[in-house]
Amino acid sequence: MCLKICSCVFGFVVTLLAAWVVSCFMRKIRKCEDLVPPKGIEKAKWEWAFRISNKKAIVIFGWLEAILFFISFSIGKPDLIGWWLAFKVASKWETWALILKVPEGIDGVDPIEYVGAKNRVASNLLQRWLIGTIGNIFAGLIGAGGMKAWLVFMPMIQKIVSNLQ
Repeated sequence: MCLKICSCVFGFVVTLLAAWVVSCFMRKIRKCEDLVPPKGIEKAKWEWAFRISNKKAIVIFGWLEAILFFISFSIGKPDLIGWWLAFKVASKWETWALILKVPEGIDGVDPIEYVGAKNRVASNLLQRWLIGTIGNIFAGLIGAGGMKAWLVFMPMIQKIVSNLQ
């Protein structure tokens, strides 16, 4: 029983470490985002229009997502991941559509530049979303693998240690 509890704790800690790496990587990605406004729109206003309103909530969701994936892999229910991803896509769909649709144009701004700037914002959002999701899937998978590795290797290590004594 202790072996199973220790393996769960180990897998959970490995998941959190992997999620931390994903979080650091995502922070670097956000700093590299291309939010260059089209000519005729002030940079500060453009960035304000597309800035993330609550970064802390997004980070917390990322950590919770990695934990959900760890649990899903650990209990042998990867279909839970599919349900979560379906929910995530459905909830994000309208956001992406709005970034590309509203407004159709702005007086005094070249239409081609405006479309290009909106496209860059939408691409950044989609890429960040996909990279974060894939990173969290890997974090959960690595944690579940760590948990299973603990169950396999710890009895061997305990046997080797006891034979040395």
